[in-house]
This record gives sequence, structure tokens and C-alpha cells, in this order.
Amino acid sequence: MERCLMFRTVFAAVVFIIMISDMDENDKSSIVRLFADDTRISRKIKSEEDKVLLQKVLNIIYDWASKNLVKFNENKFEQMSHGEAKNIKIEPYKTPSGNEIEFGETVRDLGVIANNNLLFREHIDDIVTSSKIVSGVLLNTFSTRQGETMLKMFNSYIKCKLEYCNLLWSPCHQNEINKLERIQKKNTSKIFGLD
Repeated sequence: MERCLMFRTVFAAVVFIIMISDMDENDKSSIVRLFADDTRISRKIKSEEDKVLLQKVLNIIYDWASKNLVKFNENKFEQMSHGEAKNIKIEPYKTPSGNEIEFGETVRDLGVIANNNLLFREHIDDIVTSSKIVSGVLLNTFSTRQGETMLKMFNSYIKCKLEYCNLLWSPCHQNEINKLERIQKKNTSKIFGLD
């Protein structure tokens, strides 16, 4: 990957796409997703055979990576399972170098944090905390309190955080909704000088 992406041109991206398209996809029931520097492998595990096939897909990806001089950072590997595992013993998968892939309770994927129950409480807490920090920085940095300027700053720096991928993580519990609304109400009162 370093070999192709170091050019920083559209051509380098095209070469990388061509390289990843030659990855062997023998097993169509495993889903392999590649985005920028993230790789996701998923498979529905119904039997012991499915576990073996998932390990095989991991080995295929490693073989492809070694042929194309791409290195994976094994320290960032994690596995997550969700749903019921009836009669199937869950054990860690291994990299071809023999390292076990740790289980993770949460995973961050493209900026959205999900846990193994596919709940997004950690994500909501993260964006609320981040929005509070950004709001405080904006209010302490800029002396202007003109409504139009404050509204543009809110839309540019805070609202985009609150709305990023909200169709995926949309809150369903009242306390999560209240956390998000509190941020918006606080900033609305600052924008229109109601406090």
C-alpha cells in the first residue's frame, strides 16, 4: 500500500483499487470491506465450519497483503460478536503469525462507536462530550455574539458532530435524546442571547 499511496495523486488511488480488486474471493458468504486503511471481515457463524471458513478468509487476506507488500497493524486487530451463539464455542481467531485477536466490547467504525449489542450509548456520550468542549472553546475564543455568526459557528462545528451518521445511531432512549437536546438548547440560547 505504501508503494501506491505515496504518490498522493488520483493515479495512486486507482492503482490501489486495482490491487485490492485482485483479492481472491472464494468464499462469497464472508463479507470483506476495505475503506481507506480499515479492513472489516464479517460472517454469520452458524456452525463450527463457519468459524473455520472465517479463519480461512483471514488467511487469504494476509496472503494477499504479503504479496502486495501491505502490512497490517496487529495491535489494532479486534473481534466482536453480537447475537446469540447457540451451541457454538466462541474462541479468538488467530493471525497467520500466531497472535490471538482480542475480543472488543466496542468498535469504532468510520467515527461511529458501537458495542456488541449494537447500541450506541458510548457514541452518544462521546459526541455530547466533544460538542460541549467545542462549544466552550468557541464561546471563549470569539467575542462576537451576533446571532448570524454564532449560528454559522454552531452549524459548522457542533451541529455536524451531532448529526454525523445519525440515521445509524438514532437514539431511542429518552435520556439519550435529552443529552442531545440539552446541547442544542444551550447553544440556541447562546446564539439568540437568551441567557
